[in-house]
Amino acid sequence: MKNNQHQHERRTRNAWYIPSDENSIVNNTRSKTKKRMEEKDEMTEVQFAALLTEGEKMVTKTPETLAEALATNNSKQWELAMADELESLAKNEVWELVELPANRRSIQNKWIFKIKTNPDGSINKYKARLVIKGCSQKAGIDYAETFSPVARFESVRVLLAIAAAKDYELFQIDVKTAFLYSELKEEIYMVQPDGFDDGSGRVCKLNKSLYGLKQAPLVFHEKMDGVLKEFGMNPTRFDRCVYASDNNELYFALYVDDGLVIGHSVERVNSFINKPKLNFEVTGDVANCMQIVRDRGTKTLHLKQTAEHLVRNPVHHRRTKHIDVESHYTRDAYQRGEIDINHVGTTEQLADMFTKPLSRDKFANNLKLLNLHSV
Repeated sequence: MKNNQHQHERRTRNAWYIPSDENSIVNNTRSKTKKRMEEKDEMTEVQFAALLTEGEKMVTKTPETLAEALATNNSKQWELAMADELESLAKNEVWELVELPANRRSIQNKWIFKIKTNPDGSINKYKARLVIKGCSQKAGIDYAETFSPVARFESVRVLLAIAAAKDYELFQIDVKTAFLYSELKEEIYMVQPDGFDDGSGRVCKLNKSLYGLKQAPLVFHEKMDGVLKEFGMNPTRFDRCVYASDNNELYFALYVDDGLVIGHSVERVNSFINKPKLNFEVTGDVANCMQIVRDRGTKTLHLKQTAEHLVRNPVHHRRTKHIDVESHYTRDAYQRGEIDINHVGTTEQLADMFTKPLSRDKFANNLKLLNLHSV
């Protein structure tokens, strides 16, 4: 009896309801959205695929807002996409509904819609993602460190060259709702999802990370890094987002929530991919890997236009290359206990005399501390 009561309270605390105001486009879809959310679990894969096929025949313009999504001919697909997103949020217990503390504020959110296509241009799936408006986060309150590394494009080119030369298998993976797996250290409150407010005035207290948070990529990277190391994959010296097995027969490049896996056999690659599935919901495909077509006879890889642009363009990383190498080398040395890091106050920053204008007294004091004298 107690277990049933606890489950009921838990469902109530984390439930999403559609408001009863029938005047807006969003709320007019209340009953059919709830129906679609219920139907989703009952639909077979064949039926769901048929629904996607039906959508391909309709207008495929990506909506900018929730109201636009529900007003299009593709509304059924978008409703199912939102239902799928909310199901993932509930499954991962991303938040709980609470009263907003008097001294705190809640952050807004919005729905982002995207139509994913196959290499031939046909529709693969309709994707809806709930995103918190992290632009309104306050440093020191809602987040601290935010920098998160990603695999360098130069590294991806090297991995592709290895795969072509050694005839290794290629596989691309995607961690579904990746950021939802990572616990938050900060106390953050968010308004209830747009279109799914129960009208109680409560807000969502985040237990897990959510797309849009400034620290979301960082906390996911930290979690994924720990998981990969447990499976014997360690970051390489020159790119901490490229992991290698001890025998160099398997490589993995991490780019936010996407990954590129190359290995000497299909069995080895599949064995590796199955391991993260113990911690994350992972999807992937060999044929669609970065839209790459390979010729095993000539040991060459042919990149389609999108993939070629990404692999050939190093501009994104050019200005941060030295930061990546130096900061991560220092971090690794600190974690190994080889060095210690102490805070240096502003008044004791001796390098300031080489990088910025100083007052006469401060400049003279820095010369003295460096044991420098006029000759």
